[in-house]
Amino acid sequence: MARATAVDRVLRDERAPDEIATALLEAFLVCLDADGGCVHLTDPASGVPIGGSSLGETAGSFEQSIDFEYRRPDALRFRDLAHRSGRTAALGIETGGELHRSARYVEMIEPSGGGDELRVSFGDSFGTWATLVAFRRRPFATADVEFVAGTVDGVSASLRRGWAAGTGSVETDAAPVVLVLDAADRLVSTDAVGKERFADLGGTPGTLPQPFFVVAAEAREGRAGRAIARGSSGAWHTIEASRLDDEPYGAVAVVVRPASAQSLADLIFRAFGLSAREREVARYALEGRSAKAIAGELVLSPYTVEDHLKRIYDKTGARSREGLAQLART
Repeated sequence: MARATAVDRVLRDERAPDEIATALLEAFLVCLDADGGCVHLTDPASGVPIGGSSLGETAGSFEQSIDFEYRRPDALRFRDLAHRSGRTAALGIETGGELHRSARYVEMIEPSGGGDELRVSFGDSFGTWATLVAFRRRPFATADVEFVAGTVDGVSASLRRGWAAGTGSVETDAAPVVLVLDAADRLVSTDAVGKERFADLGGTPGTLPQPFFVVAAEAREGRAGRAIARGSSGAWHTIEASRLDDEPYGAVAVVVRPASAQSLADLIFRAFGLSAREREVARYALEGRSAKAIAGELVLSPYTVEDHLKRIYDKTGARSREGLAQLART
């Protein structure tokens, strides 16, 4: 009960998602008596990390963790954890106490002095909002996993509210830029505007923005790597990647373009808890379609569409289509 109270205290105040995430990391490390950990906000639609922070003694680096998440098979990958009941697991329990079955443990956690790792993916039916990892020298117990799993719904709802209260800007007249990464994920080519976008997304001369690592890894696996992230300037960007050759782990082109109004509308509607069907109705409403026209597109009755619109207005606080459009723009 005391542990749950500590987390509830963090969720009591409405604040920005990054502030919630940082405060949650501190609370969970205390509650779990962990030695260190890290937390990452994610693009709700894709689950791609778009920013984060760490505290205390952590294992390895973000770049190393991407290697185990995408290039090499290992236990408790976040993309698998997001689909599991409870969305929480400990590496020691997952491997039946045989931690050396995990390459991540052998090569990253054990050399840093860690004895176990607990992972949680905070998400709901509307998206994945953040991920958290805690490291401890002694094993995590089933009670630790159950405690964290019991907080997922509340934390996810709080993070969603934080996203819903956020603002940003759309650069509708900005052109896409291309940044080329070599096989070692080093930036080898771009132009002056590309360097500006790179820095806006948190890149430095020695470090890529976090989403770049993930979309590049997904592209190398033959998947469509994509994420939406807000830069330090407040502008929202869509980040996509594709392979430049047939080499499995060769060079990659990362394209950064202004996020479209449709993409941002989907993100904000997820944050307000609109279901997939409600997001479809809202998207058509933003296009100016009548209830009858929306009904025809979605094979629904106009009365059902009107019911969806009522729920959309109730959830978002908008009072009209114009209000809904204003909400989507911010």
